[in-house]
Amino acid sequence: MADEKSQAPHDPDREQNPPPYSAGQGEEGLPEYSAGESTSSGEIATSIYRPFPKVIQGTSRWAMNMEAFTTFKLCGEDENDFLYMVELNLGLKSGGLIDDRPGLILHNGTSVQAPVLAAACYESVDSLSFVDFNIQSIILLPKLPDQPGGSINKDLAEYRMLPRMTPDKTVALRFSVETGEKARREEFEWRKCRDKGLIRPSGFKLYRVSSESATQPIGGESSRQKDDPNVLAVITWSRAFSTKMLFKIEFKADGLTGVLGERWSVAVVITALKMWMLRLHGKLTKTGVKLAEQIHKAIEEEEARA
Repeated sequence: MADEKSQAPHDPDREQNPPPYSAGQGEEGLPEYSAGESTSSGEIATSIYRPFPKVIQGTSRWAMNMEAFTTFKLCGEDENDFLYMVELNLGLKSGGLIDDRPGLILHNGTSVQAPVLAAACYESVDSLSFVDFNIQSIILLPKLPDQPGGSINKDLAEYRMLPRMTPDKTVALRFSVETGEKARREEFEWRKCRDKGLIRPSGFKLYRVSSESATQPIGGESSRQKDDPNVLAVITWSRAFSTKMLFKIEFKADGLTGVLGERWSVAVVITALKMWMLRLHGKLTKTGVKLAEQIHKAIEEEEARA
């Protein structure tokens, strides 16, 4: 395969499906692009066509067409390294992969015609309302063998990402996903962090819940340590004056080794994308999350009494 530097510059807005990924392009042993069964909303990818790099940037698309307003790009550390297309579902019409729920669809390539790699949406179709505090998220991943499909799409398994306030009043969002070769289900949690010198929180850090010791704080100072080995990934938001870069995701520690598996890395990216949407909609405030947590608890208690 020719060296990437000798190839012609990539046109980031040229719609095309990606070529198969080969071991010569990166780490050995990574799966080639493949697609599963065709559904009413397109194909479902069964593996990523190329691995996620250490750093992923979400960038706006500058193009004079309608699609540019409903999509954005995931690039590597170099914004010209266009990796994946993200499609926004505004919830204005029914049908499609996530019906009329506001959310995002991660495509397995650089086009909206590429197979679906993952998706995320609000649990409620009315979640964008200022009076709706149900900010629970549905995460959709290709179902595993013998795993039942979800109610939204029969070829996608459904998971929940639940908001909560930690004991030290930190906003957190928890989800679970299968990890490693044995596909063991584990819990992970995104926790809001604040970098020193910044007035407002700059992003979230991802922790493996099951690996934490009982004595370790679950937020606050521990979440601000730069080299905390328990942090598996970080998402940071762009500066307010940035019109192109939306956010940056960085894998860290065990999140870089591949031991947690491809499915885990896809779950990290799609949950990070959903958090970006929650923040965009003003749903990640302490007040909003606290109310959402109280409402969820009240619903559970009501269902238990029924």
